[in-house]
Amino acid sequence: QQLRGNILVITATFPPYFEEFINEKKGFKFIDLKNYESKSAVKNYKLMRHRIEVIERNLFELPEKNKKNSEEKKKSAKIINENYKEDSIYQIVSEEELISLINKNQNKNILIIVNNVAKAIQLFKLLENYNNIKERIRIKDGNEEVYLLLHSRLIEKEKARRIETVKRALNNNKNGMVLVSTQIVEASVDIDFDMLITEISPVDSQIQRWGRIYRNRKDDYNEEGANIYIFAGIDMGTTAIYDRRVIEKTVEKLKDKMNYFLNYEDERELIESVFREKINGKTLKEEYAEEINKNLEWLKYYSTEKRGEAQRVFRRIAGVQAVFPALMKASNDPLEQKFGQIIEERGISPNLSWKNICENINQDLKPNTPVDFWHVLKIVYEYSCSVPFYYFESKTLSGGTSFKGFFIMHLEENKIEDVKKYGNIKLKELEQLQIEESILS
Repeated sequence: QQLRGNILVITATFPPYFEEFINEKKGFKFIDLKNYESKSAVKNYKLMRHRIEVIERNLFELPEKNKKNSEEKKKSAKIINENYKEDSIYQIVSEEELISLINKNQNKNILIIVNNVAKAIQLFKLLENYNNIKERIRIKDGNEEVYLLLHSRLIEKEKARRIETVKRALNNNKNGMVLVSTQIVEASVDIDFDMLITEISPVDSQIQRWGRIYRNRKDDYNEEGANIYIFAGIDMGTTAIYDRRVIEKTVEKLKDKMNYFLNYEDERELIESVFREKINGKTLKEEYAEEINKNLEWLKYYSTEKRGEAQRVFRRIAGVQAVFPALMKASNDPLEQKFGQIIEERGISPNLSWKNICENINQDLKPNTPVDFWHVLKIVYEYSCSVPFYYFESKTLSGGTSFKGFFIMHLEENKIEDVKKYGNIKLKELEQLQIEESILS
């Protein structure tokens, strides 16, 4: 804004504590749909889309014997479960209720959203053990099976393929799908499912999740039962990423809305009502605005002399991008195979420039259209995934290699399918990565 750039902020879940920073006094033209004359022209504004049921139980629980390990970077411990025999951090404590909900809605497309990657993988593996469900968590894309599991640690190519396959299936009126996801689908994923089963999260996050349900319909939802089921128990996996104070107030307000049909205005009021709640004499809205102002003051007087110092500040919120040459080599595309071989074998050789790579590929494969910089950069991106930086805090990591700002992760042969299918990248494997100043170069 200070550089005279044009800024557009558009959201269905505007957090009330941003009002102090994004308003007309700050130079923004504020357009509120509540005051919009032609509400009928706004998609879903008046439609009664959602009916919620709050289940006052945890979906997952961190057993006592695992809590110490979890606090020490969540190392795996053995959980004994008749349907699930992998090493896991969490225990699925509402398994019977979850399976019952899925089985009672055989012909509905069901979206299940959990609060972290480990839970999503564990839940998906559990559902694979149920014969009447395992065919609902996969669909055909040509001759290949696509697994209905989404989270941030899948490589970008696989993630995009799964999203597009789900969209096509929905457009072709396929019924009975069960998609397991993290909050990755809260924004920018235009899917329309019949029913949601979700863990609790802050109210604005909840309503974004609800937005994937009954999204592109013409008529009000008027069935007798709910189409959104919220497991309201709070575990350490949830409070590790969300503010417990906001979650507790969210649960209180959601319970007041059970058995009601809700439209956009109702859901917007839910957000505002949660942040009007007081904690220690201050509203949550005031608490959050104060924290934002503290950070803005810190940035105002903080400066760095070197680029590396600035990068370290922003890495904390950005994370790192890891790339998997072993998955490229397992591709059916000769170009991707060759590229994977090059970066795996040469690592971070100073002679491994983009120009060298293109020349090597063009010389060996002789493609009809010569490969250029943008082509190989696209491949690197497609075979990478984002790794949250907090995994590396308080660690001295060494032994990894990087390529053009992407960290190369080497996979053993027996782990390739596991990583491709589940995105099952374990912390001990991530610790191979070497944090260095060139990460964003």
